[in-house]
Amino acid sequence: MIFHKLIIKIPKFLSKLAVPTGYLAFFFKKYFNLNIYHFNSCIDLNLKCSFCKNNKFNQYLSICTPDFDISLLTDELLKKFYLRSIGKCTNCGLIQDYNRPSIDNIKDLRKLSSSKDDMTTEEIWKSYPVPQKEISRLYKMYYQNKFLKWDQNKIFKNTHKKILFLRPTLGFDIEYFKNRGGGDLHIYFADVSKVSEITILKKHPEVKKVDFCIHQIYSGNFDKYNNYFDLIISNHHLVHIYDLDDSLKKIQNLINLNGMILFSDEIKIKPWNPFHYNFYDKQMFNKILKKYFCKVKEINNFDKKNNIYSSNTCFLVS
Repeated sequence: MIFHKLIIKIPKFLSKLAVPTGYLAFFFKKYFNLNIYHFNSCIDLNLKCSFCKNNKFNQYLSICTPDFDISLLTDELLKKFYLRSIGKCTNCGLIQDYNRPSIDNIKDLRKLSSSKDDMTTEEIWKSYPVPQKEISRLYKMYYQNKFLKWDQNKIFKNTHKKILFLRPTLGFDIEYFKNRGGGDLHIYFADVSKVSEITILKKHPEVKKVDFCIHQIYSGNFDKYNNYFDLIISNHHLVHIYDLDDSLKKIQNLINLNGMILFSDEIKIKPWNPFHYNFYDKQMFNKILKKYFCKVKEINNFDKKNNIYSSNTCFLVS
């Protein structure tokens, strides 16, 4: 704890110590599995902006405390996922990690683990079934108020028959639309969690799992579904994307001419999370979406009782 406090108090003019503090943190993490604060380190000067592909950025002096299971990782992968380098693109303004793993790194990781569940420290994703207490907690925390807002804004339309869910986490979003659409919906989904997949297919055997990988780098048979969906519900995965521009173009191609996409729970700034590569507020995310879509509508989820935003703003685009 004393060491933490000393590191935090180092002023900005000592930012040249970024690499030493980063590698010191790496040493403690690898050999003792201890998380200590560290500053930006290991800058990849060849990496381009995830959104606009500009190759110039201003480095941030940020303090990081990554917390995840490292037992599966090789030394090379651990350095990529543990040592952060947060910077702001000088062209578009997107804040992002400039020590993102390469495509080869991510392919190596997928060989070691096919699910994000394997690396998280949260016990609820370690086995099936997820305890009902945890399911109720997640629903109340992230979905209950959000669904009320969706009802108020009449998100569901009778014309929405072919719906794709990207990371529907235990099927909360799927349940919402099934309750409003009757039995004539054609529902598809892709997730980053094996526990979520098993839970969804067990509870909703009629839904179809598509051959999409949506964690870090988009891959799979996206072309098969071009111009196919009336509605896409995308939940908290763009912050995890290595190439934001490529992924948004792929999502854009999936909807038909009158289709819509709802982006949910994307405004999360967690520089300590090794799987969060992009960091944007509402204004920046609006700017990003307007590059690909004609109409962008914000749906705020405001908790009047507590006078706070109970979860992130949703964005409806078409």
